[in-house]
Amino acid sequence: MDVRIGLLGGALQTHVDQARRRIQISLHQWSRPQRLCHATPIKRDLPLENICLFNRDALYLRQLKYAVKRGDVGAVLDITTHWMLMFQGTGKMPKYADALFHLIMDLKMMDPQLRNAWLMNWLANLTGKANGFKEVDLLQEHQNFWAKVQSEYHTPFNSISHTSPSAETDIKTLHNYLEQQKLQTYFPGRENNQHATEAHDLMAVGAKYVNKPGAFKNFTYMKYKMTNNGLSEGALAAEDIGEDDAMLVDEEEVADFDLGSNLALEVDDLVLDDDEYPLGTDINDYIART
Repeated sequence: MDVRIGLLGGALQTHVDQARRRIQISLHQWSRPQRLCHATPIKRDLPLENICLFNRDALYLRQLKYAVKRGDVGAVLDITTHWMLMFQGTGKMPKYADALFHLIMDLKMMDPQLRNAWLMNWLANLTGKANGFKEVDLLQEHQNFWAKVQSEYHTPFNSISHTSPSAETDIKTLHNYLEQQKLQTYFPGRENNQHATEAHDLMAVGAKYVNKPGAFKNFTYMKYKMTNNGLSEGALAAEDIGEDDAMLVDEEEVADFDLGSNLALEVDDLVLDDDEYPLGTDINDYIART
């Protein structure tokens, strides 16, 4: 009985691996839409071509998300090189592409010890738990946001954990729709195919640009000049404030100094992630209850 179960399990795993490989080739690889787009108009399936490109790009985004969570700076840097091409491929985001190009080239030219120190401080994990890493700048934004929440609404500390709602219903709905419309199946001469808008392969377009001799020739470093204009009229220098005066500073003034002049809680302060606010909820609900 044990042998039969083992064989069944092995055969099942082989079947799953083969199915996964077929799906990867047919729905994720960029080479398939490249082949399909050269077909005659009557044989083209634009929705499928667009979906293949979307699946590939969505997987890059998903890979980046989990690479950040587990603190894998190598994977993050690898995806960054791909995104550099894709930002350039849009034709509308050259500054983003330039910024990533600047980052990659700086890392390549850095002293190895400095580069290692830079990469080891790119992500931070304040929880000490697995998959608890965040980008340092995003972590600072989150800290500022929750400081505003606690300051304005006097929010007590309750818990750092929450339940995650099941996505089973949403997945089933999406599965049924894709199956009914056959959007992930090659369907030559699909109805209304002529009205579909062909999506650009951002990776391919960006690669054509960077392979040119003049690629990134317009890249310029942002130069900032610091100027000391002294103190504004009537302002007190730090040495003019005595210890007794410092003790009289109101707590709200200190909070205002720490958090910035605008203490009002705004939705735009932060797009919350599922680590800090329950998945599927709306920050406006939190504000409305206060």
